[in-house]
Amino acid sequence: MDTLSQAFIQPLLTNLDWDHMDFGRNVFLRSATQKFKPRDEISQFPSHHASLYSICQFFIVEATARSLFGNLLHDIEPDIVNLMLRFNEHVWMIVFNYPSFFAGPVAEPRQKIMVALKKLVQAPEEDRSQLCWAIRNITAAMDIVDIDMESRASMMLMSFWAAISNEYNASFWVLAYLLHDISVLEKVKQETEAAWFDESLDLKYLSANCPLLDSTFHEVLRVKNGAGALRVVTKDTIIGQKHLKAGNSVMIPFRQLHVNKNVWGPKVAEFDSYRFLSKKSLARHPSFRPFGGGLTYCPGRMLAREQVFGFVAILLHRFKIKLAQMPGGQSFPRFNDLTPSLGISGPIKGMDVIISIEKAN
Repeated sequence: MDTLSQAFIQPLLTNLDWDHMDFGRNVFLRSATQKFKPRDEISQFPSHHASLYSICQFFIVEATARSLFGNLLHDIEPDIVNLMLRFNEHVWMIVFNYPSFFAGPVAEPRQKIMVALKKLVQAPEEDRSQLCWAIRNITAAMDIVDIDMESRASMMLMSFWAAISNEYNASFWVLAYLLHDISVLEKVKQETEAAWFDESLDLKYLSANCPLLDSTFHEVLRVKNGAGALRVVTKDTIIGQKHLKAGNSVMIPFRQLHVNKNVWGPKVAEFDSYRFLSKKSLARHPSFRPFGGGLTYCPGRMLAREQVFGFVAILLHRFKIKLAQMPGGQSFPRFNDLTPSLGISGPIKGMDVIISIEKAN
C-alpha cells in the first residue's frame, strides 16, 4: 500500500502547481458564462478564480491513472482523464442494468476506454514495465489463464474505476466544508503543514497526526455516502412488517445508518468537523459503514484515505485558497441524492465551489 500511495502522490507533487491551474480557470469561465454573467462580461472576473470540483476531479484522476499505468495509458489515449470522469458520472447505468438504448452517456466513454485498455494489455513487455506492480500482476495472471481480450480490458477498467470512483468527491467535500469554516481550515492547515519536510510530504506522518482532518474526512463519509449493499435472501425472513422471500435481492442503503439519531444524536443532519474527534469510537460503530462490510468491505479504504489527505495537504501547502466573491454570493453545493450512487456522491450537476486561488509564498 505504501508503494501505491507514493506512486499516487508523486504525480500530484509534479503537476499540482501554479503552472497547471489554467484548466480550472477555463472550466470556471464556461460555468460562469452559463450561470453568472453574459459572455462579453466574463473578462471582468479575476484571473485567480477557479472551479474547486474541476481541480479535484482532474488532478486526482490524472494522478491515479499515472500511478497505475505510468505514462502508457496517456500515450495511448491522451483524453483518458476526461473519458474516465464521464464514465464515472454515468456508471450507475451499467451497475443497475439501465436499458441500453438509454445508456448512451456511459456507452461512448466506456467504448473509447476499452479500446485504449485493449491496446495497453497488448503493448510490448518493455512498455508494460512502467505499470504498477498490482497491474503487472493482473496482466501476468491474465496471460497465464489466457482469457479473451474483452475480459482483460473489462478487468482493467474495473480496477481503474474502483481506484477513482470516490476520491475526488471525498476531497471536494472535505475542502468545501473547510472553506466554509475558516477556523477549522486554519487548524487543518497547521496539522498538514507539519507533515512537510524540505518540500517533501511525509505520508505516514500525515496519516497519523492530523486528527481534525481525519474527523472531517470521517464526517464527510457519514453525510455524503450514497452507497449500499446488495444481498440475496437465502431463506424466508420476516423483518418488521416485511416478508422477504428466499431468492430475492435486498438493497441495503448505508446512508440510513448514518442518519440514525439514536447513534449520532439530535443534530444528525448537521455537519460537524469535530464529531469523530470528540467521540473517536464512532469510527468503529456498527452504524458507520462508509466502506461496506463483510465480504464487500472495501480493501482500498486506507489507500483512499491517504490519497485524500495527500491531495488536501498539497493544495493547502502550495496555494492560498478561499471562497471567491461571486455575484449573488455562493451557496453551499447541494449533495446529489437524485442519481443512484455507488459510494461518495458529488454535488448536483452545475453546482460547485468557486475559489479564489493564489500561489503561496
